[in-house]
Amino acid sequence: MPDELDMKMAMKVAASAQKEKKRRNRMSAALFTTEFKA
Repeated sequence: MPDELDMKMAMKVAASAQKEKKRRNRMSAALFTTEFKA
């Protein structure tokens, strides 16, 4: 079923996007704290 495949792909893409977002948030938070301390 192509629909099921599309769903799986969409889920994978969404999950990796979420991961990337979290990673970026962590990085910017760390950057912010170091700048704040400096």
